[in-house]
Amino acid sequence: MKKAIQAKRRTPPAGFEARSDMQILKLTAETKPGRRMPRAAVILCVILAVMGLATTLAATVDVCNARLHALWPEAAEFLMPVDMSCEAEGIRMEVISAVVKDNKAMITFSLQDLEGDRLSEHTAITSGSEAFPRSDEEQYTVDGPLCLSYDAAEKKGVYAQVYDFEPELISEDYEIPLLIDSLETVKVDETDLRPMLEQYGRDVKTAEAPGDARALRYRVVSTDGSRPETATILDPSANLKIPLNEYVELSGIGWIDGMLHVQIHYPDHVMKKISRDTEYFPTSCWLRMYGVDGISPWHWHPEKLPDGVIGWEWDENGDEIGDWEEYIFPCEPIDVEEGVLRAELRDNTSWQEIKGNWSVKIPMKRVQFQEGN
Repeated sequence: MKKAIQAKRRTPPAGFEARSDMQILKLTAETKPGRRMPRAAVILCVILAVMGLATTLAATVDVCNARLHALWPEAAEFLMPVDMSCEAEGIRMEVISAVVKDNKAMITFSLQDLEGDRLSEHTAITSGSEAFPRSDEEQYTVDGPLCLSYDAAEKKGVYAQVYDFEPELISEDYEIPLLIDSLETVKVDETDLRPMLEQYGRDVKTAEAPGDARALRYRVVSTDGSRPETATILDPSANLKIPLNEYVELSGIGWIDGMLHVQIHYPDHVMKKISRDTEYFPTSCWLRMYGVDGISPWHWHPEKLPDGVIGWEWDENGDEIGDWEEYIFPCEPIDVEEGVLRAELRDNTSWQEIKGNWSVKIPMKRVQFQEGN
């Protein structure tokens, strides 16, 4: 039971997860966006201009373009316009562009709430079914869509989805089904951590990670307990005790060996009942850091992270539930100054699911990339 509770500690109810970082972390770090504005950026320019983002258009397009290139650099420049849409539950889905190249397909689309304010950049999207037939169900895994941008004024987000498929199972007349059967939302309060870094991050006390500390690898707790011989962390005894809300505090922040460390502490284990049979911690705290291009430093400099470790988690009272978390970002001070460093405090009790049937079928031959085009 304790392990089940622990697994839910930082994660809202089933299916909801911040998937954008998960996707970025799986990408190679060698490919950088080109200097010229590719077709993907041109398409996004048009879409974002329609969304009314004229004053911040250039910066938004740069971030969208960088994220597209990080997601699938080989195809990001070859996206082809698609004019298809549908509506359900007061939410409109529009397919912006798509491309099929080799054994992958990329689709960019938008979601807009026409009746309320139910969406955000934290909305999780659940697909209704597989987009392509597979010969081996274990062969492919499909991550959730990557959020390229979200405009709160327009209540509209732009997303990209990449699928793997087996070409020999697809006919020339195949139509790619973009199917969404639910949207999951949760209230998120954000705290900018840069002022705390400026105030407290210059001279920090350090310590060795506790012997029972578990390595965090891409937000997944290590199961084998492996860890480098030494692991330097911010000293928990120098806890800053800066409340992020009533359940979570910032305990430390600063630079160690040229990398940014951010430590949080859950001082009390408070559970709330949100259904007859389900209890969750009221707040999950996620730490986000990305640069001016919208990409996480875990993607920029993965070689700086020993054994792929992005942080540590440890327990202080023996209940097998992590009380401390420390994240490590291989970035430079200028990256933090120009980018984003924030704590996202998710109110797990506010989780809601919007069930619908958003469905569009895209003719594959219409977006098939061919050499020489």
